Amino acid sequence: MRYFIFLALLFSVSQNLFGQNLTLYYDRNGEEVESEASFYSITYSDEGMVSHYSKPKAIRFKEKKIDKERSKRSFFYESGQLRSEGIFYQGHPYKLVKVFYENGNPQSELYFEEFDFKSQKDQQMKIKNYWDESGNMIVEKGNGICHCTLSPFSDSDVIENGLVVKELRNGEWTGSSEKDNSTFTELYEMGYLKKGVQNSNGGNYEYTTVESPPMTADGNEILAKHFGRVMRYPAEARRNGTEGKVFVQFRIEKDGSLTEIRIVRGIGSGCDEEALKVIKTSPKWNQGMKRGKPVIHRYTFPIVFKLG
Repeated sequence: MRYFIFLALLFSVSQNLFGQNLTLYYDRNGEEVESEASFYSITYSDEGMVSHYSKPKAIRFKEKKIDKERSKRSFFYESGQLRSEGIFYQGHPYKLVKVFYENGNPQSELYFEEFDFKSQKDQQMKIKNYWDESGNMIVEKGNGICHCTLSPFSDSDVIENGLVVKELRNGEWTGSSEKDNSTFTELYEMGYLKKGVQNSNGGNYEYTTVESPPMTADGNEILAKHFGRVMRYPAEARRNGTEGKVFVQFRIEKDGSLTEIRIVRGIGSGCDEEALKVIKTSPKWNQGMKRGKPVIHRYTFPIVFKLG
């Protein structure tokens, strides 16, 4: 009997297979909590993801798949006003992104080049137009001086200041975040970061990439090979005809170690144990970094078991 195991961490799964949904709840800092104490929730399904604010019950974020590699994502304020929208390609913003203030006025038009997974360099972002809250255009047709928020798909409070030339950051840029109690100075050369230093809680962190996501030391291709080599469709599941999604969650700590590995929704028949095994035996991970400082990441993703 032929069978297939899809790993959504590594591959996009577009088939509308089983209609299984999973909802998890988080506080303002992104830590998982019980529903009663949550600030927002995220529901995972075959069609994509949707997030709701807990108290107003309004949509916070939604994703709709376009095909195996692309999806449209939209973010909203608690009032229900659209905050930003754009296309994502393999999990990264791609091409034009439009951002709005809560009163509905435009904030920015940004353009993202395709992300280069092999180089692991920062994805290049172009600043086409930017308006301040009073409606004044401070970056017009790719030129101007920015006092800007340039994180359209996150709750970041980072404010960045610098010169925009031909749609690209150039020269010295500075920034700050009250939430992280941090400031930073970065040097750009026509859109490419040459070096940066962040001061956070009295410590200095030097870097040449703004953000480096955690991954195995030898890259995700090695992780995919590991999954293919280690994972087996359980005999009990084949006998019982068990198919479905096993939702696995784990944290990647500041030192790259995996902790809190658990099943948040399983399907039994040995599939849950198989999913845990492959994560627990995965190759060593590199830590995730943001402006030179190690950060914790939490992943939740489905492993799809399908007989065929």
